[in-house]
Amino acid sequence: MTQTSKEVQGDFTLRLPKDRSRTQFYTIQLRDIDEPTYIAAAKLIAQQKEVEVIKFLIQNLWVGGDPWKDVVNNFIAVRSASEPMLEILNPATGELKKN
Repeated sequence: MTQTSKEVQGDFTLRLPKDRSRTQFYTIQLRDIDEPTYIAAAKLIAQQKEVEVIKFLIQNLWVGGDPWKDVVNNFIAVRSASEPMLEILNPATGELKKN
């Protein structure tokens, strides 16, 4: 993916603060997670590499908006992404009905 695209629309929009004052934000577009990305992220989670998994997901799911390199190099933004990225990692809930 190109690092400069601000026009691409992803499946999700993620807005993250650049600093603790929350006056400036990064806004990035992310695609939904696929199986290979999920498996790789799960391996990082198993190794308890929380920061690395968030950076990995941002880099691999990024489709547009502010450059992902800027986001992953900002520790406050990465930490702020932890909770929202759980939503992407968690599967949709299915429904099982007895016939």
